[in-house]
Amino acid sequence: LAGSDPALRANALTALVKTRMLRDEAVLKSNVELLEEAIHLAKISGDRSTLANDYRLIGLAHNRLGNLDLADQFLNKALVLLRVVNDSQSTVFVLDGIASLFAQRGDAENALKSYEEARKLAEEVDNEAYLAKVEQNFATVYARQGRWEEAIIAGQDCILKTAPFGNAYIMAYALWNLPEPLCRVGKHGCAARLMGFVERFWLENYDPFNEEEREYLGSIRQSVVLELGDAEANRLWRIGANMNLNEAVALALSK
Repeated sequence: LAGSDPALRANALTALVKTRMLRDEAVLKSNVELLEEAIHLAKISGDRSTLANDYRLIGLAHNRLGNLDLADQFLNKALVLLRVVNDSQSTVFVLDGIASLFAQRGDAENALKSYEEARKLAEEVDNEAYLAKVEQNFATVYARQGRWEEAIIAGQDCILKTAPFGNAYIMAYALWNLPEPLCRVGKHGCAARLMGFVERFWLENYDPFNEEEREYLGSIRQSVVLELGDAEANRLWRIGANMNLNEAVALALSK
């Protein structure tokens, strides 16, 4: 990759990793190794911008691997350097990553503060795609706090703001998270249809479900069955599975 020039090779390694930020553990571990080399080379060449982004990417990789302390260290290093080089766009995503770490550790207050800081910076740099995505992040934290109505509103805001970009992944993620708060406020029929849709849509377009996602899916199913019965749950699930994305969006936004 890019010969022996440290700056060129560091940039090449960084670009390669950006194409491979997947959930697969083996790929993530390989990314960490590549980024460790890229960080070393960026330090040699004095390329602070590349170094900052390498810190950001290795922090995200460690987060996905469950190495939260290492993720925290690298993301905060990235935050300092990105502010030095005045890279506000990348700073938005580092603040988002730091907020995610707070949320995973159960610190909802600081997670919300960091997400809000990221949102304000995204507004300053007109990052409309992130302004849509962050609504789902707020929805996730609200759900963990049991703030169900606010979680629904934030999830719906995510869908509304995502629609102009046609980002199906963010849309599917928002639809995936809505059924829990919908069940919590007694809207089991809507939750069942949405879950039926997004279960099919996700498996057709993205990664297989991991264990945590299968447990979430099962919990929604159980909640619907307890409230409506097994036969009605099956019926609603089938209706959802036969919906298209536009129909699912309309259902999610219905009052």
